[in-house]
Amino acid sequence: MPRALSTNYREKTGSTSGEAPLILIEIAHPQLAIPIRVVNDNQDVVCNGDNFIAFSFSVTMPDDQTAQLPQAKLAIDNVGRELVQWLEASQGGKGSSVRLIQIMRNAPDVIEFDITLDLLTVSQDIMQVTATLGYEDTLNIPGLNVLYRPENTPGLF
Repeated sequence: MPRALSTNYREKTGSTSGEAPLILIEIAHPQLAIPIRVVNDNQDVVCNGDNFIAFSFSVTMPDDQTAQLPQAKLAIDNVGRELVQWLEASQGGKGSSVRLIQIMRNAPDVIEFDITLDLLTVSQDIMQVTATLGYEDTLNIPGLNVLYRPENTPGLF
């Protein structure tokens, strides 16, 4: 299903204007008293009363494919030790949800795109921490732990 974008978004991201949308990230976890809120920009942004702190990261937004689950990629520079310490304490961020929000700087309270994904996998090296965001494919998990087939239960057949 295509995204419904505002007229402001379509005008500002056109070829003549060249204004890029801002990507906001909100990370929530049971161990966090308040969610972590960052914006991929060099200035802080207030969106609907929440302050998003300027922070450098790269994100690949989920696509609109109909027959697959949405999946996004997030890469954060491994600058400080705080992020790695939190990942170790929370067992890789297990149980975290990440909200990806897209806005325009000239209208920060108008949310153009909003999706909340689970933190699926996290990997880190000296330079950066990368994460895969998405949903667990619960619809394709077998409903039974044990299937009774002639190979594993010959007495039933």
